[in-house]
Amino acid sequence: MKRLITSANTYKDSADKNLRYLGALGEALAKLSNATTPDQIHDALSSLGKWFDNVDNIDDAVKAVIDNIEYVSSEYFKESNSAKNVSKVESMIVDYLKGLGYPMTKMDTPPRGYSTSYLILPADECYFEDLKTVAAAVANDFDLKPDTGVIGGSWTSYEFKLYGVSFRIGFERDYEFDPSGKESSLQLYFK
Repeated sequence: MKRLITSANTYKDSADKNLRYLGALGEALAKLSNATTPDQIHDALSSLGKWFDNVDNIDDAVKAVIDNIEYVSSEYFKESNSAKNVSKVESMIVDYLKGLGYPMTKMDTPPRGYSTSYLILPADECYFEDLKTVAAAVANDFDLKPDTGVIGGSWTSYEFKLYGVSFRIGFERDYEFDPSGKESSLQLYFK
């Protein structure tokens, strides 16, 4: 079975999905404007998913569709803006870390769920303290809070968001250094 890859950008894929759902919501709203019976209401909402199965009157149906339009359009704009900022954020963070003296190199195989990864320190050169040093520098200089709230403790990675773009700094298996996956290197990876 072939897998169709429409885009390497998770944010663009999500924005496109939200835009298609907005279209379905708009079609449902247009059908509701002519609906007079419970069967016509159910027919108008049938393409929107099971959550709408129990809506029986026109007022509840219109309110549910409008509420969803507000939420989905907000998500669409958020994801669309993030998609536009991915390359900007990636170059900002990579250039910043190179400026700190880390010889960043792009990796061939990013961790699962991520589109791009960079090697900060190779598996045979990195120590746990390096993670705290790099993550703290990014947090301080870009005024970002990590997903853990603070930097320190026994975390193996920290996620940050800049202009809506999620990225992580952390230890990941380095299959390029060790094909068995037993060795980890310090990496920067983007969704």
